[in-house]
Amino acid sequence: MAEILNLSRSYLSTLFKNEVGISFTEYLINFRLNRAIEILKLEKLPLNNIAEMVGYPDYTQFSKIFKKYKGVSPKNYLTSFSRCLDTR
Repeated sequence: MAEILNLSRSYLSTLFKNEVGISFTEYLINFRLNRAIEILKLEKLPLNNIAEMVGYPDYTQFSKIFKKYKGVSPKNYLTSFSRCLDTR
């Protein structure tokens, strides 16, 4: 992207952080995890498939990042979400 805009990567990264408030990497992680949660809520798919759909070909990496940012593993998140649906 920096090349297309004819900017250095570091300058583009600085511009992004100043405009959005977080680094591009943080933004991408949050985007991917939020998309994974949307898919979890709508589809009954294996978690490794969902990880691949949002850009994580390695499920272990996806699970570690998910737990770091959301406080629970994808499996526990899905279990909690399913329990909430069952009580309705």
